[in-house]
Amino acid sequence: MIIEAPRVKSKKEEAIGQKEEGPARGPRWASWNIGIFLCIRCAGIHRNLGVHISKVKSVNLDTWTPEQVVSLQNMGNSRARAVYEANLPDTFRRPQTDSALESFIRAKYETKKYIAEEWVPPALPKVNWDKELDEEADRLKKKKREGKGVASVPIPVPKKIDSVSSLEV
Repeated sequence: MIIEAPRVKSKKEEAIGQKEEGPARGPRWASWNIGIFLCIRCAGIHRNLGVHISKVKSVNLDTWTPEQVVSLQNMGNSRARAVYEANLPDTFRRPQTDSALESFIRAKYETKKYIAEEWVPPALPKVNWDKELDEEADRLKKKKREGKGVASVPIPVPKKIDSVSSLEV
């Protein structure tokens, strides 16, 4: 089952003002495998890291699987900072320029320069797809019984044409 992005928005409030890397506010993107929300600037940098490091999706425009949503719920920006910046020097100043920001993000996720040594990434959650599909089928049947959805829209049937002469050319 694929779900719409608004279900992710409950965690979005936590991320507002706590964007992972840069100074921008109002994240509209997320790296679902890392479990963080991103602004468009950082999302572009994360995309350049490659999907083997960061899998970026739009919070507003893309659809989300249950596993992706759970990944964001399990981590979140605050926890990600605690994990990925555990060994950040006390004197560290957040980068402001694009090139410095990209270098910082690469150090954080490619080389894991500042990561907590004891941290072990959690396994991806398992979803009972049979249950999810059954629940989705039940919801569609209920909509059909209630007369909602596409299935309840009458489809016009053309009148039978008796002869070729009745056709307009």
